Amino acid sequence: AYLLALENVNDLVLSPVDNIQLDKSIENRYLGLENGILDPSAILLSRYGYLTFMDCKVTLRFYFFSKFITPSDPN
Repeated sequence: AYLLALENVNDLVLSPVDNIQLDKSIENRYLGLENGILDPSAILLSRYGYLTFMDCKVTLRFYFFSKFITPSDPN
């Protein structure tokens, strides 16, 4: 959230993939965490109304339409 807020106030536009890599770098280098890319990938790459399959080792993702949630239903 902070990374996206900093981009916004500085009028920067980065791709979701760039944001994921920046997030990982910040958490690993500056915060000393050993986090991967799953959480930021799920947040930035998921689509409403779709199931998302992700393989974080090769940065691969697939989207499957979910018939249980219609795209027009916000709940």
